[in-house]
Amino acid sequence: MDLVTGALGNLAPKLLQLLGDEYKLHKGLTEKVESLSKELKHVHATLRKVAAVPWDQLDEHVKIWADELREKSYDMEDVLDTFLVRVEGPVPSGKKMDSLFTLFSKAKARHDIAGAIEDIMKQLKEVDERRARYKLDDVVAKAAATSRIDPRLVAMNNEVNKLIGIDKSSGELSRMLSPVGNDSNGKIKIVSVVGVGGLGKTTLAQVVYDKLNPNFGCRAFVPVGRDRDVKTVLRDILIDLDNKYMDVKYNILDERQLIKQLKDFLRSNRLYGGEDKCPLNHPAEASEKILKKCGGVPLAVITMASMLVGKSTEDWSDMCKSFYGGNEGQQIHDTEWILSLSYYDLPLHLRTCLLYLSVYPEDYLIKKDPLIWKWIAEGFVEMKTGTNLFQRGEEYFNQLINSSLIQAVESSDGVIDRCRVHDMVLDLIREMSEKVNFVTISKDDGEGTLQRNKQVRRLAHHNRPMKQTHEDDDMGMAKVRSLVVHGCEIDSWLLHPSFKLLRVLALEGYSRASAEDWQGLRHLGNLLHLRYLGLRNTSIFEIPEEIGKLKFLQILDLEGSYVQLLPSGVCQLTQLLCLRGGWNTRAPDGLLKKVTSLEELCLNIDNLDDEPKRQFINDLCNLSQVRVLTIYGELRAGGMALQSELVQSLDNLHKLQHLRLVDYNFDGEDDTCEWVEWEDTVVLPRGLQVLNLHVVPFRRLPSCISPAHLQNLWQLQLRVEAIDEAGLRALGGLPELRELGLLAHRSSIASTATVASINISSEGFFQKLRRCSLIGGWMVQLVLTKEEEEDSKAGVVSVSFWNGNGAAPFGSRTKQQASCRRSVEAVPPPVMPNLQELNFEVPVRPLYKDGNGGCDNLGLEFLPSLANVHVDVNCEGAPADDVEKAEAELRNAAQLHPIKFIPDIQRVNEHRMIAQSIDKGDEEDGTELTSLLEDVRTSLHC
Repeated sequence: MDLVTGALGNLAPKLLQLLGDEYKLHKGLTEKVESLSKELKHVHATLRKVAAVPWDQLDEHVKIWADELREKSYDMEDVLDTFLVRVEGPVPSGKKMDSLFTLFSKAKARHDIAGAIEDIMKQLKEVDERRARYKLDDVVAKAAATSRIDPRLVAMNNEVNKLIGIDKSSGELSRMLSPVGNDSNGKIKIVSVVGVGGLGKTTLAQVVYDKLNPNFGCRAFVPVGRDRDVKTVLRDILIDLDNKYMDVKYNILDERQLIKQLKDFLRSNRLYGGEDKCPLNHPAEASEKILKKCGGVPLAVITMASMLVGKSTEDWSDMCKSFYGGNEGQQIHDTEWILSLSYYDLPLHLRTCLLYLSVYPEDYLIKKDPLIWKWIAEGFVEMKTGTNLFQRGEEYFNQLINSSLIQAVESSDGVIDRCRVHDMVLDLIREMSEKVNFVTISKDDGEGTLQRNKQVRRLAHHNRPMKQTHEDDDMGMAKVRSLVVHGCEIDSWLLHPSFKLLRVLALEGYSRASAEDWQGLRHLGNLLHLRYLGLRNTSIFEIPEEIGKLKFLQILDLEGSYVQLLPSGVCQLTQLLCLRGGWNTRAPDGLLKKVTSLEELCLNIDNLDDEPKRQFINDLCNLSQVRVLTIYGELRAGGMALQSELVQSLDNLHKLQHLRLVDYNFDGEDDTCEWVEWEDTVVLPRGLQVLNLHVVPFRRLPSCISPAHLQNLWQLQLRVEAIDEAGLRALGGLPELRELGLLAHRSSIASTATVASINISSEGFFQKLRRCSLIGGWMVQLVLTKEEEEDSKAGVVSVSFWNGNGAAPFGSRTKQQASCRRSVEAVPPPVMPNLQELNFEVPVRPLYKDGNGGCDNLGLEFLPSLANVHVDVNCEGAPADDVEKAEAELRNAAQLHPIKFIPDIQRVNEHRMIAQSIDKGDEEDGTELTSLLEDVRTSLHC
């Protein structure tokens, strides 16, 4: 589906679906369906030709014809979907009268679809006759063949002193292309300048070309564009190289002959490079609002500045709003056209996905996953062999990122999970959406595109109070396919019965004063076409039982809502692909026995009785397609039997990529329950990317967590008692690991430090790690020492992980280590080169109890990218002077780092800190008393 062809791409597959035995169409109707499907394919092909031509270059007759056909395609799809809804659901209750009524309804639906298909064929015939009458195919072909003057030619002829802010970029590009050392031997250099249309790529290339021009005896500058003929490009290159090729005799040469001429010319000339300095330009000040509006695009800044000359400051805001209005001269049209080049370079399906982003407000951080699910619900994502719909949607998202039309936004661990749209690009796609009636926007400030007597297909409300009136019926709302609401108050709003064709309903991030008596979703059961129901970050407490009528529902997103218990009707949603509840949302009994198509599941199992909880865990094995699984709640109370069943269920989830077992009420302390030895029984799928098992205690690192087994793992959260050297090497060797969290449980272990020495010549440890959190006593130390060989300029780094038990390895700096730090010959170790954030705890009492511990030798200076350090100083049982000593040493350790950052130091258990130091004998007595209290507490717990 795209903005020109509308729903035509979906119609042919749905028509062929009607030919299945389950729909029982009579023979004559089957033949008509086959004929109609073929006709639709031909019409779709014609519209794709129309879509390949920029909208402003199309003939007015073509636009009218395409608009009419697009709107009719939506109506056709609505008719087919309505038939499918009536035939496939709802499920009869089992009573005789209900069953008879269901059979009668389905028979009537088959009769109605026959008439609907006749009507569709009649409409298509009328549209096709109009196409032939006005010879629209010829008009489209002429539009595609015509070309307009490239406004980049103006940029190519600008004088350098008229260009602002280009000196730095041109200097860098000049250095890349200039010969260095023995590079003057003729070695080819290629530098690509990429970016969104209008960014100034052509201007930058022209400036650099002009600077380096005198140093090359053979040179050419030829703009290519999207649709330049190859022969024309080759001829332009030859003309730039030598004016003799302007002779008309060269016009008759074909591509092969032109290439031969070019090779012959280059063979007789030697290309060599040169340098030139970038002239200094003085940057001009500009309004912050205008710069934001222009999105930093140089061509847009220059165009806007030209428009504002001679105007009062009061007019500036109005000028910003009319930036794409086309009323201020040709430069504005050129700016829009240049920016649209990137848009028209996209395949048709990506254009549609990009235009859908116009439903979001300005400066909005768009979450990737909900966006992709909306694309799927709208039918924008085409299935591809060997991948599922969501993975295909991820490919679309990444392609849009690579096109630079949307900006990627990374999470703290370096994973792209959101995106942002420049104001300038947003204006462009909103204008295009309005032209083809793709998205209609309603705002509180009146700047939306909502118009009376206009058939609305997709409606977005932004930051406005929504009140229920009868205007919905009067303003063409009966055929709305998507309703997306952002930041709106809907106290008085009621889902209108006219929204019967709604496929996407997203009420996201709104606020309400009253909650318990809200009836906004009263008519939810009437939305039989609904594919996506999103109530993210809302104060909704309850979902109507009628949700079970929505047989086509694929996505139910309740993340951040107040819904605690899903209605039993959810068990009837057999096409559900994504069920994302909040951290406190529980499932009805028997959900996973019936809903087995899930690819993503996030629910809470707390407050379930033992038997329903065990049944839920056992039924997980039915989810053969699940990729993302998040379970909130405790697993301890169920004992070893429940844990064993969970391990067995996980063993069947071969497509699992994200696994999270989370218990927010469990802090890891005083856990005396028996646990299955997970490290010996759990089997993790090789495609795993995220693993969070903080709720499960591991005595050691499971053997399946290794570089050979989990090559795609980028996030790991574990509660592990001890890590030996082999385990540490396994963690450090995970090739994609970006976030690591280790939780120690000091009250139940008595293991010693984990120390591993890594030679500098190795490939290194934790190469992509960006965030490391060590909780409950885990600490890390890096110590650099020189190699034993006399000629060696390298070093050996010792990486130590300590879990707060046994002898502390973090002694004070030795003279050798201090000397090695000062040595210019010692090479920094390849350990955690990309680590930006480090969180750990300092257990002061065990660290200093033998007098050999300390925090002044942590080796933070060997982490080159480190910028943020958070330290919890555990004061429990420690003298005040030791706590102060630890804090001082931590600050000193941070000062050894090249950027000399200030660590964030917080005291924990400060109320258990000892006011003054105690001698060793008193300490031993205190240890015995602490041990006795622990034994008593354990006995009481059991």
